[in-house]
Amino acid sequence: MNLEKQIVLDHRLANTIISSHAVFNYLTAIQNQITFDQKRDAINALSSYARFLKKVTSLPQISHWTISEELELINEYLKMEKLRFGEQFDFTIHKSNANINVPTLLCVPFIELLVFAALKEVSNPILMEISIENEHENSFLKVIINAVLKPLEQLQRNTEQQERFLLLKQKSNFLKAEIEEKILNKQTQYILSITI
Repeated sequence: MNLEKQIVLDHRLANTIISSHAVFNYLTAIQNQITFDQKRDAINALSSYARFLKKVTSLPQISHWTISEELELINEYLKMEKLRFGEQFDFTIHKSNANINVPTLLCVPFIELLVFAALKEVSNPILMEISIENEHENSFLKVIINAVLKPLEQLQRNTEQQERFLLLKQKSNFLKAEIEEKILNKQTQYILSITI
């Protein structure tokens, strides 16, 4: 894949994130906060949403950024999901002190697919644990979910999620990224490895 095709792919991925139903549902959650006079929470949520949108819309112009910037974007996204799903969803992010760059528009769409799958398939509250680690020339995004899920290829997705999944596969193939899935002690572990 040449650079021009990568830019088109990144724009399509960013567009699927911005135009997803999840984003509009998040705005409804903020509207509910305003309705129930939770103005301070609504202001914080709107600020978080604005930061998320600003970052996502700038990503197609950037091919790589730092691990801390990637974790910050993941955190903003997961805070939106936490607001939408309340007690049904929670997450932990382990910070990384590694001083390396990772590809943009790969981790957030991957995590988004896992969030939707977990919430759709499991009735118990979901806890997601996320870390990015570095070993030699590889970076690893590790996501552990406190439930046993079907393999990624078998998860049910709506049309929007399926489009995002196919774009994610194209981006993964271009970057030679690999996804490994394991089930350990009633938890599903996903590892997205990227050679830098």
